Amino acid sequence: MSPPPQNHWDRLLAGVGQRWPASRWTDTGVVVGCSGGGDSVALLLALHTILRQTGGSGFLVVAHFNHGLRGDASSGDAEFVADLANKLGLTLRSTEAWPGESVTDESTLRDQRMDFFHRVASDAGARYVALGHTRDDRVETFLHHLLRGSGPAGLCSLPAFRPLGHTPERNDFVIARPLLNLHRDQIRLALSEIDQPWREDASNQETEYTRNWIRHDVLPVLRQRFPQSDDAIVRAATTLESWQEVIDDSAQRWADRSIRCHPATPDGPTIEIDAGDPPATAVVVMAVQQAWDRLLWPRGGMKAMHWTAIDQQIRQGDAFLRAGKPQAHDPVVPALATVMLAGSVRLSRSGGHVRLVRPVP
Repeated sequence: MSPPPQNHWDRLLAGVGQRWPASRWTDTGVVVGCSGGGDSVALLLALHTILRQTGGSGFLVVAHFNHGLRGDASSGDAEFVADLANKLGLTLRSTEAWPGESVTDESTLRDQRMDFFHRVASDAGARYVALGHTRDDRVETFLHHLLRGSGPAGLCSLPAFRPLGHTPERNDFVIARPLLNLHRDQIRLALSEIDQPWREDASNQETEYTRNWIRHDVLPVLRQRFPQSDDAIVRAATTLESWQEVIDDSAQRWADRSIRCHPATPDGPTIEIDAGDPPATAVVVMAVQQAWDRLLWPRGGMKAMHWTAIDQQIRQGDAFLRAGKPQAHDPVVPALATVMLAGSVRLSRSGGHVRLVRPVP
C-alpha cells in the first residue's frame, strides 16, 4: 500500500481518484462545468492533471454559463474561466443568459445550466458532465431540502453519479461529482498551495438567501454542539439513497402500467394517468415527477402541496372506481375535479382518469 499523500494538492488528487477512478473516464469525453469559483477550478485542474498523468485518450471541454446576475463581476468570472481554459489548452464553450432575463430562483438557474451542459456534451460527443459539488454542498443541500419538507429524493439530491436527465436524449449522459468526499476548506488549501487563484462570489455571503443562511449561521452552531454533524448528515443521505433506489424502481413499474406521456396534443404536452390501485404516496409522486421531467416541464414552482394535490386526485380517482362496489361507510366521491398547478399546468380528473396538461404559450 502506498503512503498517503503529504501535501494538500496531492491529497485532493487522491480524493478525486478515490471517488472517480481514472479508468472510468480518461478514455472518454468529459464536460467540466466551471463557474470560476474555487470548487469548479479545483475540479478542472484535477481532471486535467489526472488525464495528463494517465495518458488517456479522452478529452475535456470547459463549459461556463454566465447568468449575468452580478454585472461586471459575472463578466469577470467569464473572462477568468476563458483565460484558465486557454492556459490549459482546453476547448471552452460558454454562453450568456438572454438579455433582459431576470430569472433568479435557484431551480430555474440550475435548469438553464443543465440544458446548456447537455448541448455542450451532445455537440462534443462527451459521456460525462463533471460538477464541483463538495461534501459541504451535500450537507447544506440536505438541510435546505429538509426545511422545505422534501422527501427522500430531495434529501439525497447530490449523488456522486446520476443521469443528466430522464429523457432518452439525456439518459446517455452522466453527471459526475468527484469532489463529494472533500470539504470546501481542503479544496482552497490545495489551490493556495499550487498558487492557483479563483473567483469569489460576493453574493455567497448574503444570508437572506436560505442556502447562505444555512452555511454561515446554522451549520456553525450545529458543528459547535454536534462536532460530527456533517458525518451524520452524510450517513443519513447515503441511507436515503438506498431507499430512493427502491422507490425509483417501484415508481417505474407503476408508471409503465398507469402513466402515458404525450409530448404533443391539441391542448399541449399531456400526462395521462390511470388512477386505479395506486401504490404508496412516495411512489406515486416519484412516478409523476419522472413523467414531468420526461416532458421537460420546469419544477421551479412546484411545492410539496402541489405534488400532494396530484396524489390526492389519483386516490380520489381510485376511490371513484372502487365506488362501483360501494360500502355503506364509503364517502361520496365527485366524478369531476380540476386543480391548477404551478407553471400553468392544469390537472383535470374525470372519474378514474387524471390528466395533466401544460398549454403551449
